[in-house]
Amino acid sequence: MKYDAGPASAQQVLSAIEDAIGAVPFPICIYDQDDTLLACSDAFRDAAGAIFEGVGPHAYEHSLKYEDIVRCRLSKQFPEDEVPARLMAEMKRHRVQDEMSVDMLMDGQWMRRSRIASKDGNLIAIALPIDEIVERTAALSRAKREMEHQAYHDPLTDLPNRRALNEYLSRVFDSDMMLDDVAVFHVDLDKFKLINDTMGHDAGDSVLLEAAKILRSEVRATDFVARVGGDEFVLVFTSLIDRENIANVAQRIVDKMSQPIYYDDQPCQIGASIGIAMREAFTTPERIIMDADIALYEAKLAGRGRFSFYHAGHRAKHVAFKRRVLEVREAIQLNAFEPFFQPQICSKTGEIIGFEALARWRDREKGIRPPSEFLGAIDEANLLFELDEMIIRKALRRLSDWDADGVSVPMVSANLSTGILMKENLTDHLKWMCDAAEIAPERLGLEVLENVVVDDQNGVISQNVRQLKAAGFLISLDDFGTGNASISSLRSLAPHRIKLAQEFVTGIHCDEGLQTIATAIIGLAQSLGMQILCEGVEGEQDRRVLEAMGCDYFQGFLFAKPMEDIAVPIWIDDYYEDTGHTLKRA
Repeated sequence: MKYDAGPASAQQVLSAIEDAIGAVPFPICIYDQDDTLLACSDAFRDAAGAIFEGVGPHAYEHSLKYEDIVRCRLSKQFPEDEVPARLMAEMKRHRVQDEMSVDMLMDGQWMRRSRIASKDGNLIAIALPIDEIVERTAALSRAKREMEHQAYHDPLTDLPNRRALNEYLSRVFDSDMMLDDVAVFHVDLDKFKLINDTMGHDAGDSVLLEAAKILRSEVRATDFVARVGGDEFVLVFTSLIDRENIANVAQRIVDKMSQPIYYDDQPCQIGASIGIAMREAFTTPERIIMDADIALYEAKLAGRGRFSFYHAGHRAKHVAFKRRVLEVREAIQLNAFEPFFQPQICSKTGEIIGFEALARWRDREKGIRPPSEFLGAIDEANLLFELDEMIIRKALRRLSDWDADGVSVPMVSANLSTGILMKENLTDHLKWMCDAAEIAPERLGLEVLENVVVDDQNGVISQNVRQLKAAGFLISLDDFGTGNASISSLRSLAPHRIKLAQEFVTGIHCDEGLQTIATAIIGLAQSLGMQILCEGVEGEQDRRVLEAMGCDYFQGFLFAKPMEDIAVPIWIDDYYEDTGHTLKRA
């Protein structure tokens, strides 16, 4: 059957067929009953070889025979003496219609070749790349596995995520295990936010990876560890029913997490708090996670860097604490925190050198509430920065008002938490606040807790403190002696003043040990040219002993409790009248 002289309609049909199959990405061809090529794909032309050189776009116009095409292909694949035998085998197989075989094309690729006879006797041959199908199938399988893995794993640590944890716990609780054979640890990294804020997120990621490594080292193959939040992990132990063993594992984790983790040769000091819940009768996966979370809050409230077991009494306390967090958030928004002022007295002259501004919560329902009732919730809500700023702003405003009223208050001091000490451009911000209140920086004292300095991961706090000193602010190192790096704190900060913690003051008149410690600290400060203020002075006998030791300034209930701003002018008048000192008016 010849098509070169056929009707135009037949040529149009063949042209359309060849155009349709031309772009198919694997070899496909159609022969008539006389083995003349009617149409083929571009991939077939490439596989067939040189016989298609100079052949136009339509194969049916060139009367190419199957045997010639195969001979051309084989001559490039095999030595000349092998071609006749291979050609004979190929032609023999070609005569078998509706047949499938596997062989190799000239480019070395294995193909699955199919021959199907049409109703009119034409032969359709298709060569499908086996490797391509396998590869595509494998790629789909890999993609599916990867998607499933991503759905159940944390992308940073590659630990199971919360979804995987929930499904794992469901399987465990549906099993026939004993009721007391499951322990859940909720692990929270202490001071992790500080790492991110001071050293950047790359350092934070490095710390998280190392923390995950530590946790993996503490679980057995039968246990489970997941990352469920930014710095939160959950460990599930099965068949670990001995409470003492559980406590030992928890303590090992706390100890390991307390060791420095290095990033770019810089130590990152974190820690871990752990809440532990045990499986009990009628406990559900959701309930045991919640119980571990409640126990974690107990560990954090107790000072962090420790573990706590859940017990029933924690739940009501936890609910109350969560309610308190919501209340302090609202109180910050309502500007409901006020500075109360406690005087600081010169030991030599008896004069008032200033007042410390201490935060109090003016609750609409319960009245004035002390720090013990809100600081933990403020910290949990990450609102320490807002609290510090509110107290400083209001204290400066009160100092400005006293100046306007002729009340002699030399200066006010306020505490700076880690949050505000981490602020970029802190010095400019505080100077702006002083300018707004028309108060010189020299009249604002800034008290830095020693443990805040210990948490200074990369020197940001020390740098801010040095800038504050250069701007004229008076820097005090508060609660000195209660941290774990006292001497290094003095060296790095070189504060104007040291505040000796109340623990070393109360009862000092009858405690030789306290006298030895206080004498050493006072001597150290004086040798470094720093002033000493003893806080928590409550008895006259303690005051006299401290004065004899060389303490420069006093603060404590012996002189006055923290008072509202409206009481300050009255107290000043009464104090100077009672002591006989001359009142210096502003």
